[in-house]
Amino acid sequence: MSGVDRSELRQKVPLTLTPNDHLFKNGDLSGIWGNAMEIDSHQRGIHGAYWKGMRHLSLFLIFIDGKPPLPITPLTDGGNGSSPFLFTSMLLGPTITSELSTKRGDSFFVDGPLLLSQRRFCLTNGFEDEVRLENHAPFDIRIPFSLEIDADFRDIMDIRGIRSQWPPHNVERISQKDTTALLLTCLCEDKIRRNSLVHVLNHGIAKTDKGFEGEILIPAKGSEVIRTSCRFSEKSMEPPRNDSSPTTISRLAALDKKKERLFNAKWAGIHASTSLLGRWKRNALRDLRILLTPQPTGPYPYAGVPWFSTPFGRDALITGFFSLWANPELSKSILAFLSKHQAKHVDTLRDAQPGKILHEYRFGEAAKDPRIPFSSYYGSVDSTPLFVALAAAYFQQTKNQSFLSLLRPSLDRAMEWIDRFGLDPTSGFLVYSGDLEGGLVQKGWKDSGDSIFHSDGRIASHPIALPEVQGYLYMAYLGYSMLLSVWGEGRKSRIYKQKALKLKDNFNDCFWRPSIRMFALAVDGKGHPCEVRSSNAGHVLFTGIAKHSLARMTGKEIMAPDMFSGFGIRTIGINEIRYNPVSYHNGSVWPHDNALIIEGLRRYGMKNKAKRLANAYLSTLASFPGERPPELYCGFAKESTATTPLPYPTSCRIQAWSVSSVFLVLHSLQEIV
Repeated sequence: MSGVDRSELRQKVPLTLTPNDHLFKNGDLSGIWGNAMEIDSHQRGIHGAYWKGMRHLSLFLIFIDGKPPLPITPLTDGGNGSSPFLFTSMLLGPTITSELSTKRGDSFFVDGPLLLSQRRFCLTNGFEDEVRLENHAPFDIRIPFSLEIDADFRDIMDIRGIRSQWPPHNVERISQKDTTALLLTCLCEDKIRRNSLVHVLNHGIAKTDKGFEGEILIPAKGSEVIRTSCRFSEKSMEPPRNDSSPTTISRLAALDKKKERLFNAKWAGIHASTSLLGRWKRNALRDLRILLTPQPTGPYPYAGVPWFSTPFGRDALITGFFSLWANPELSKSILAFLSKHQAKHVDTLRDAQPGKILHEYRFGEAAKDPRIPFSSYYGSVDSTPLFVALAAAYFQQTKNQSFLSLLRPSLDRAMEWIDRFGLDPTSGFLVYSGDLEGGLVQKGWKDSGDSIFHSDGRIASHPIALPEVQGYLYMAYLGYSMLLSVWGEGRKSRIYKQKALKLKDNFNDCFWRPSIRMFALAVDGKGHPCEVRSSNAGHVLFTGIAKHSLARMTGKEIMAPDMFSGFGIRTIGINEIRYNPVSYHNGSVWPHDNALIIEGLRRYGMKNKAKRLANAYLSTLASFPGERPPELYCGFAKESTATTPLPYPTSCRIQAWSVSSVFLVLHSLQEIV
């Protein structure tokens, strides 16, 4: 395939998710398929089974008598069976008529469509598929069956438009001898050979140029099963044995049920006062389990499906804060992973300096492109102070001195990065500047290029100080001071305690803006505050850096009608010049954002406001598909959209800090009561 212009690419591959697109993930496997679990990138350019960021299946289509089966039961994101990795569906095939051969050979036909029962279990490197065809006729019948498969081995970042061109790929289709297996293989631009091995188990099925086909004999009043096994790898694969009894989907689901019980037992501290809260808690645990991916350092929450199914720093650290009270072991594995991937050298392309904590870690072909920074990218200003702050909070929760001793070199390097690279020497604030080599322009959690601006709409000049980042730095200073005291370094501990107090005074003096009655969205490189009403001011309350009187005023203003939509707090107020309720960061509502604000309101004693916002959060949660919070949704007022919020079209529908925000909200409510 020849290179594609970026503008043409975006036109051909719209990233909007519809109700007919469904998400799946297990480990490094993730992707999108349709209502019948079909993968058809020709019709939906985002469809695919992705493994380690590469599309290992771009086509997986079942046909009965040349027609696709019709799904008659709903499919949900993240599994609709007994396991979050098990998908089940009932489908209708075409009407069986006298045109189909029968054992009796007469003209009798079945008045009604063929019934199919399909089950699919997602593994960490592929999936098992089982289609059961049921014959209700009083005679044997033969049904033409075909499976079309293809793989283009495209990087999900290319599909998202990260690179301006797609490199040409030569995909080989190799029939495996003496088996009903087909190998799709490609030596990609990064010199890694990627493989998809598809194996069909049924004596009536043979390989074709497009995949597999054959006539399936279904006995009278009986059924016949077609099993398909798909495995993905980055090295040569041995063909599977022609085994008629592999591990069944029922067995896989039963084994996973045991794993789920063990997982849920680790969260026994979460108690829900009503059956509704209990259901939301179970949904959140189920979704978080989907996102957790095994790593040598322990399970790590990938940021979100489908676009960010990979490790992120900030997202995981916030997830750790949200879940720390209920399962501190998750925070431990998050800290261990980020410690392992802490930057060691200066790398301007990847915005790395010694001691800085990861922003994003990517697999796949594009990640290995020397022009693309995202294989290990460090372009977030807040991951490093959040890393130190979470480590301190973890110790306060667990008193695990042995782990903190192992982590100490990374904590020391993180604080050295802050002092050496992060702080503005004039203001003392932790600041960032945008990348000029393909990375991010904005490096806070609102990282859209137009998200940090002045009240007249001008984009803020760099370097930029964000209010929530100073709050995280305040937490890091206090946390590091506490740890130093535990380690017996009283003098150094007092130095960092003083740094925290000085930062707090400086922050409240510089960021508080009477004109907007809350803290500024940012302070730009010239020292000018961005006097924009924003949810960032609510994060400040979570961190504790705000003076009590200013926090109380901020809490009042953040619940005003321009900020509070009825469904939650908007990212910016409706009167701001860049407000757009259907934007990513300039007027939308984010569940994790609101959870932080709820806890901040509670922290400063504004219990009624915290309850009101928590009630809005939970009632809105009930309106989402599957009662699971998406990454974000639109910022329209509740009265303008009846009773449900409008979805943001390209939002991740399973996202770590949105899923885990449920835990913080439940904890905040328990503390309020």
